[in-house]
Amino acid sequence: MRYITGQHALNIPCPLLTCGDWHKSALQWHSPYFRESSDSVFGDYGIEQNVSIPEHTERYNVANHIRALLDLLELGKFTLAQGMNKDFICNDEGVII
Repeated sequence: MRYITGQHALNIPCPLLTCGDWHKSALQWHSPYFRESSDSVFGDYGIEQNVSIPEHTERYNVANHIRALLDLLELGKFTLAQGMNKDFICNDEGVII
């Protein structure tokens, strides 16, 4: 399944209790970052279907915030995912201390 992920997906609201990113206007939305789910160890996990994205009238498959972060880690983009708990998840629910 072709889907939007990475920083673009982090800037699209998702149904999780996560904050995502807030730099939506700083991104170019003409060509968001796409991946193919069959190329990932995570398959179709965490991909929402029929989602609106900025500056587009059509709807797309989009990674939720957790899947977008997993994709960044899988792709070795550690600097983009750095601080993910405080910066993109913003939720300690379920965290065991």
